[in-house]
Amino acid sequence: MAKIFPFRAIRAPRDKVGLVASRSYINYSKSDLKARLIGNPYTFLHVLNPGFTETQKLPRNRKERFEKIKLRLQSFQDANHLFKEEKPSFYIYRQDKTGFSFSGLICGFAADDYLNGKIKIHEHTLTRKEQLFKQYLDITRFNAEPVLLTHPPIGTIDKLIVKCEKNFPDYDFRTTDTIRHRLWVIDKQSDIDRIIRAYEKLDAVYLADGHHRSASSALLAKSDRRKKREGIGSKMFMALNVPENQLRILAFDRLVKDLNGLTEKGFLSSISEKFDIEEVKGSGLRPKYLHRFGIYLNGKWYRARLRDEFRKFDSATDDLDAQILTDYILKPILGIKDQKNDRRIAFMGGHEDVEALKRSIDKGKFIVGFTLLPVSTAQLKAVADAGEIMPPKSTWIEPKLRSGLTIMDLNDK
Repeated sequence: MAKIFPFRAIRAPRDKVGLVASRSYINYSKSDLKARLIGNPYTFLHVLNPGFTETQKLPRNRKERFEKIKLRLQSFQDANHLFKEEKPSFYIYRQDKTGFSFSGLICGFAADDYLNGKIKIHEHTLTRKEQLFKQYLDITRFNAEPVLLTHPPIGTIDKLIVKCEKNFPDYDFRTTDTIRHRLWVIDKQSDIDRIIRAYEKLDAVYLADGHHRSASSALLAKSDRRKKREGIGSKMFMALNVPENQLRILAFDRLVKDLNGLTEKGFLSSISEKFDIEEVKGSGLRPKYLHRFGIYLNGKWYRARLRDEFRKFDSATDDLDAQILTDYILKPILGIKDQKNDRRIAFMGGHEDVEALKRSIDKGKFIVGFTLLPVSTAQLKAVADAGEIMPPKSTWIEPKLRSGLTIMDLNDK
């Protein structure tokens, strides 16, 4: 039984929201971040980067910086860049981009559902990062970017969203990446009760994106309860729930800087021991079927297919192309044992065109590239249901969410 809660979001007035909400802080280059901070006094990036206007820069990931972030959020509220909702609400959020759209529910999700396994995961988290973000939440006392959860479609919720989206939205704005964002506030108690009851029928949901943030929020909830803090941070974290039929999963391609001492001929020969390989004419290759890879090497594209006699069926991860690439090529042939830390390998999200991978290799930054078929929702769920973990960078999942669109006050009652 999944448990969700309405909450009083801190959010921007209608006329400022397009200027306030930002992409996730980590997705900006230094030059882009600086330009946005200089050019936009309303951007939420000013909250997350409080030392920008100071001559003495604040150390990253330190208590002093987190304290300043907390104060900067309050200054945004004092300046009427942000306000707090009068009563607990749910929020319908719709995102439209070329060829893709989705609608989901922003809510508070029970931290206990993460702790007891009702929220199923498919990635490992690092204890150091969990503790760091838990400290950040503990000091700042707000949550500004929801984690992304997915579940089977819920008829009651789908009908409510369709009905809601016929009304004039509370937010309607576009961002420079051409995406249209709309949001509707659900504050009618009968609608809130109906939504809560619908989610209570779910036995489990799946964490699509935000593993470290959800783990850190669960740690904070346990800590708040020990300290007998009565704010909502002791029981929930902010989540966007999207039906699995609207989730978009793209591949993460791999680029490698050398052939581990092998010649081009020796490398292809090693692969051919377990794969059928053929050269393919054309400018780019994205696999259309499972257990096949596109390989770009020395200006040529190859298609590689794992032969059936070498397939393994011991676990759910054995069906993942990222795992097959790891087990049969990256580890034994290229000597890459730890993809998280080996500097010889890099990853390119599937939102990038295959030609971007080709250009990186043609410029000499890398020697060989591998294009993969995206993981399916069914594969993601199978791995999570089995309690297994995907290889690093197995999925590029959309929608990508805005920071500062709705903010959860963890001290709120």
